[in-house]
Order: sequence, then structure tokens, then C-alpha cells
Amino acid sequence: MHEIAGRGDAALLLASARLIGLLTPELDGWIVDGPDLSALAARMDSLRAEAKAAKDFSQVDAFKSALIAAGVEVRMPKDGVELVPGPDFDANRLPD
Repeated sequence: MHEIAGRGDAALLLASARLIGLLTPELDGWIVDGPDLSALAARMDSLRAEAKAAKDFSQVDAFKSALIAAGVEVRMPKDGVELVPGPDFDANRLPD
């Protein structure tokens, strides 16, 4: 039996997935990439930088609330912004 956990061997993982039938042409289109939220993340990062300088986070809070209302999880570590679509994600509710 192959030990995958902790090994970091991508080739082994791909071979194992193919062996059990996870990576077959029949699955093409079944696995869909998530929405590209990078522009919104960049906008949030910019708003946050401006807010730090002005010491006024009202625009950041409003934008974050709008993203959360659209079902986006907002993560803001010190080095950037990460937006993750959640189970209730609705692209139609994203802020302009």
C-alpha cells in the first residue's frame, strides 16, 4: 500500500487518483474551478491600505459586509487578502 500522507509526492498522488478512476475523461467538466475573485481581493487590499493611512476603516467594513452578504469568506492576514466562495456564494450579489 502506498503511503501518501506527509510524502508530498504529487506524481504518486496523481497516479493513485488515476488508478482509482478519479482522473478520467468522463469527469471532464464535472470538476469546475471556482470564481475568480482576484480583482475583488485586490480592491479590498487597496481599500485596506488607504484605510490604514487615513485611520478610517468604514469603506473596508462596508465592502467586507457586501462580500459576506454575497457568500464570500473574507480572510485578511497581514500580507494580503484572500476571498473564498462559501456554500452560499451568489455571484449576482457581488459588489460592483
